[in-house]
Amino acid sequence: MQILNNMPEDLTEKAVSLEDAGISGYAWHLPEAKKVLHWLEEQHYTVLGGDLYLYIRNRGVVYPLRENWYFKPEEGASSPEKQSIKQSREYLEKFEKHPLSVDIIVDFVVESR
Repeated sequence: MQILNNMPEDLTEKAVSLEDAGISGYAWHLPEAKKVLHWLEEQHYTVLGGDLYLYIRNRGVVYPLRENWYFKPEEGASSPEKQSIKQSREYLEKFEKHPLSVDIIVDFVVESR
């Protein structure tokens, strides 16, 4: 994620590498993912979607949950950034009470600039 270089340190230091799962990218636990969304919103990024993974901390293993979402901006939408953030928040809220929520990590696909 190219934007990782521009992110505040308190967010980057909590990122979990997905490299061991064969994925070039980073993910965050749900509480931090909400903070990442807030930062993305402040920076006017459009979140095109994301994927959820199960992170087994004591083994450092990442498993795909086969849960994801995507956002396709509507033609001529006045603020696709805000719509994408809202949709992302709503999707992630469904997992906050999940029995495995403490072990769920989220990565984001963000529109490049």
